[in-house]
Amino acid sequence: MLLTVRLKNPMYEHRHKYAINVVIPEYVEYTGEPTTKKWIEDAEFCLTDPTQEKGFRILRRENIIHGWRHK
Repeated sequence: MLLTVRLKNPMYEHRHKYAINVVIPEYVEYTGEPTTKKWIEDAEFCLTDPTQEKGFRILRRENIIHGWRHK
């Protein structure tokens, strides 16, 4: 099952503290298959992500804005 999730970008609130002329988006979207890891906290979940070194991305549930499944 392929899933896309839109999340609040936690860096967005502090975007003025980073570099000048760097665009930090308010929301980010990730697409992947949900996966489990035994050491993931209840407030987190994993999506596969081939762009990451370890092949998955850990996301905080509190940052989720919207999610949808692909057919």
